[in-house]
Amino acid sequence: MRAAKAQLTPASDRRLKTLIARGERGRLTPDELAEYQALAQEVQRLDAARFEGLAKLARSRGKSLRSMQAEIGRDGGADGT
Repeated sequence: MRAAKAQLTPASDRRLKTLIARGERGRLTPDELAEYQALAQEVQRLDAARFEGLAKLARSRGKSLRSMQAEIGRDGGADGT
């Protein structure tokens, strides 16, 4: 269940959103770009772990992924919405 609910910490999520906004305006420094890339990789790792955990949970309960997502209150997206 823990893997199926994995996500960035609130502070990291806020920082990533800030970096995305700065990047959209073309204002990322080289250090910020590196930080953004590291956070984006972490999101990808968490998404993969979440999907794997969700799939295992769904199989163990004999449910579909969609119904399992609804049951645990997650849609599976990186931003938790």
